[in-house]
Amino acid sequence: MKRTVFILVSGDPGKGARPVEAVRVAAGLSVHERLAVTLCLAGESARVLDDDCEDCVDGERVPEFLEILKLSGARVLAGGQRVGPTPAGVQTVTEQELQREMSGADRVLRF
Repeated sequence: MKRTVFILVSGDPGKGARPVEAVRVAAGLSVHERLAVTLCLAGESARVLDDDCEDCVDGERVPEFLEILKLSGARVLAGGQRVGPTPAGVQTVTEQELQREMSGADRVLRF
């Protein structure tokens, strides 16, 4: 049985590299055969999904990490009110859905 890991990212990608690093960590964990990974980009961190996130620190690597997540079967969620278009395979969730997802996970990592 796979252990579930929920990675919640809420930092501002314009102010530091943590949000992009969290996406990288999620991609790395997602290839492990005994883990089921869910990545949630909440608040400002969802800007890493934008094609033109020019002020995102290390943001040029995000498409590569998202592709790894997609190929590994990981779930990618965008929490809250997303302004721009959501990339294929990314599901937008409400705060209640976010809380339910987190409470059902074996492990929760917060960035």
